[in-house]
Amino acid sequence: MSIYEYQTFKIDSLSDAKLIIKKFAEKKINLLHNYESVIYQGPDFIKTLNKKLKHKNVNYIVELNDNIGLILTMISIEINILARSQKIKKEVLSKILSIARIKKIKILYVEELKKLDLV
Repeated sequence: MSIYEYQTFKIDSLSDAKLIIKKFAEKKINLLHNYESVIYQGPDFIKTLNKKLKHKNVNYIVELNDNIGLILTMISIEINILARSQKIKKEVLSKILSIARIKKIKILYVEELKKLDLV
């Protein structure tokens, strides 16, 4: 089953994530950290959250839209799965994907994730 087919829940905090993980303990799910929250919480918080959300049934995905600086920052702190917008220019995108491949980081299209509201 593809990561795009799992239920995806938008989160803003660790408490949101824990609630969803508890409710869907036996299902494979995606937790998409909301772009607006990522901007004001910053890379250190995201790195800590990434460590706390390591779970076999959970894919923690950080939404970065088309913010190239933030994408490169998240790659450098080795967040495993990133979601970006399809609006990034091809020449810039090819360089980002090259770096991500070297660091073994998945980069997804945010538009293709099946986003659900908190349950």
